[in-house]
Amino acid sequence: MSALIETVQRNQRTLRRFQDMELRLIGARDSATFFDSLLAHLPREFGLASVNLWLDDSTPLLGDLLITARLHTDVASNLKTGIEAGQAIAELCDHRRPWLGRGVDMTQAAREALFGEDTPPASAIVLPLSTDEQLVGYLCLGSDDVTRFEKNLATDFLERFASIIAVSVDNVAHREQLRQLGMTDPLTGLSNRRCFDERLQQEVRRATSYATSVSCLFIDIDHFNASMTAMAMRSAIGLWPSSAPVCGNMCVSAIPYRALVGRSLLPCCYVMCPSRWPLPSGYAKPLPSPSCMTTVGSGLR
Repeated sequence: MSALIETVQRNQRTLRRFQDMELRLIGARDSATFFDSLLAHLPREFGLASVNLWLDDSTPLLGDLLITARLHTDVASNLKTGIEAGQAIAELCDHRRPWLGRGVDMTQAAREALFGEDTPPASAIVLPLSTDEQLVGYLCLGSDDVTRFEKNLATDFLERFASIIAVSVDNVAHREQLRQLGMTDPLTGLSNRRCFDERLQQEVRRATSYATSVSCLFIDIDHFNASMTAMAMRSAIGLWPSSAPVCGNMCVSAIPYRALVGRSLLPCCYVMCPSRWPLPSGYAKPLPSPSCMTTVGSGLR
């Protein structure tokens, strides 16, 4: 009887941890939080050797999500994309059914798609992720225990977990889409005033934390309308690959970035706007290191 009670209590604890994980994924406020929860927190919480995720970036919504996703370096390699990789995994999960077994029993194409050149785990389960009958990706959980994901293992609970992840992927993709719509100019697709205001606050807080300075440039472009007429829109925007759209003939740029040099954080900037308009190509003048960035806001009147 005591063994039965212990088993029930252990199952209750496991169920509670899964529920906490589900709530964490569903409530993820952005792509960075979601991917960190799934690819970093999940394996730590449940003692998994690896968690790999393949997403179908051919769908517009997921494609936009992956373009704008802010991934931590320690989980970036666990996010997979590509048509060939998806086809290899699909052959493994016949009729969109979960696949379980030893990692070495996977097809070579599926192993390469999920693990690359890394050694496959002792056992693994591959779960299709679907919303409204549409496949959005595959989740692979790997374990160093060869008996953890045996072929005869019941998968109902893990399939339910996979459905929660699929819904969470859809949620975070729509949230990122709404965020981008609110932060970009609909005509050019570049950052707008709201994005500049938000980034400026972030950079001021960061500069305060590191006791460094933030530069703010107000750039007045002469003969802007005539230049835009003479040049193709794509070429004109190409002068500012990371800039926001201008308002009239003025734009504003906050230039805050710091490059790590030895043990010192040095302020540096990356100016992409030409000093005279028009020019055949934009200036790119980094100071003091080429490893730097520019944050450009919308025009102010």
